[in-house]
Amino acid sequence: MGLYLLTMPERLFRSLVVLVAGLLYELSRLLPSSIRRSHLYQAVVARGLRILMELVGGAVGVMPPDPIDVRELTARKAAGNVLEVASVMLVGWSPLWLLAATADLTSGTKAYLEAFGRELRDRGVIGPTAAMGSAAELLEALHDTSGLFADAIDVPPLNASDLRLSLADMQNSLTTLKDNVGHLPGPREQAALYEEMRAVAGSQGQSLWAVSGAIAAGAVRAGVRMGSVHVYDYYRRALAEIATHGFAPYVQRQARPYSLAIRCHLDPAHATHTELALRRAWGWVRR
Repeated sequence: MGLYLLTMPERLFRSLVVLVAGLLYELSRLLPSSIRRSHLYQAVVARGLRILMELVGGAVGVMPPDPIDVRELTARKAAGNVLEVASVMLVGWSPLWLLAATADLTSGTKAYLEAFGRELRDRGVIGPTAAMGSAAELLEALHDTSGLFADAIDVPPLNASDLRLSLADMQNSLTTLKDNVGHLPGPREQAALYEEMRAVAGSQGQSLWAVSGAIAAGAVRAGVRMGSVHVYDYYRRALAEIATHGFAPYVQRQARPYSLAIRCHLDPAHATHTELALRRAWGWVRR
């Protein structure tokens, strides 16, 4: 009983960590999935929450699976934090945030561009086989390159083989980015696009202003569609689950992993780091 009381601070601390981290994670799920998948969210929130939840709190399996083990993630995150602090001290800001934001912005722009293209095809403004390939491919390459550099700062590789793979990926991404830049439309292509808009307006008996208005309306509808798909997806799923199973069962199911972790920490049969350290110290004293 005395040993259990000595380990109580650690048990209470880890129980509190899993409770707070679990609450923050459940609140973060109210954010749209597009935000939760973003590089900036992963760097600033998700990876830190995983360390608190799984390594400190012991609630494994709550968050989506990750290819990096939580102990390796902790070591790499610590190394990444050293790099980030050093960069802030040297240049006054963190390149991690800039690279992560760039990756997220280009990803969102690419998704919007694709939705815009579908809307214009549906409205008959452009042909059914028309594509916006060069811009979309450039945005994809920029997203991949920025994301790789952001991850290299946030969770850098810790061994030589991983470092070689990371450098190879960066080199391939930079090559792809350079190739796609050359495919962007130049002044001639842009002039041709303007002439095509004039031709479409003339063939349809419409003014250039009316055609531009139709394109603008397509842009607005594409934005609405993007919001419907990327912003409200979690709310739809959660409300459907509550309507099917009831509010109380829904809350109990969400809270179950955290209550199990807290019960495990407070169980006298569960060994703590404090207990193991005290047993080793006692064994050393008795020698």
